[in-house]
Amino acid sequence: MKTIYNKAIVRESIIEENFAATIQNIRTQRNNPKALLRAAAVIIPLIALSYMSITQQDKINNVYTQIASLNPFGNTVIINPDSEVIAELKIEDEVIPIIEIIEEEIAPIIIPQKIYYIIAGAFSDKKNANKMLAKLKNWNYNTELVPGGHLFRVSYNSFTNKADAFIALRKIKKENSAAWLLTQ
Repeated sequence: MKTIYNKAIVRESIIEENFAATIQNIRTQRNNPKALLRAAAVIIPLIALSYMSITQQDKINNVYTQIASLNPFGNTVIINPDSEVIAELKIEDEVIPIIEIIEEEIAPIIIPQKIYYIIAGAFSDKKNANKMLAKLKNWNYNTELVPGGHLFRVSYNSFTNKADAFIALRKIKKENSAAWLLTQ
């Protein structure tokens, strides 16, 4: 039992010594001028920033407003519908035109349509193609020579509508089963 009691006393005295050393360390830091300078180096700028933010609140709000409107220079854009100027920039009561209307004719966009040809035959000799062309004209077809490669293609008719071309092809196939549809 004596050993347990002695150990408790020893532990208690060690704790008291550590506590006393800590208190003495704190007291020496209070009187330490370097510690005071460190604290002042942090506290003085914080006080100055706080004072500036209180006294300069209007200017700070103006900066935040300019940033929020994505206009950091404080200039205003004015839309003027009465003149040929689309937008103007107002800088210290002086109006400067930025963009002027440029009138130019815009060509209409033409989307090329496919042409569907019902082909009666393709010939390597132009003489044979012309014979077929004359024959189909006699039969009252709107025939023409369709260029393409080294062959001369003779068409019964041409269409811009695919459905009309298929209807005509079905009728022509009754007379000429070798007829076919060409799309260009």
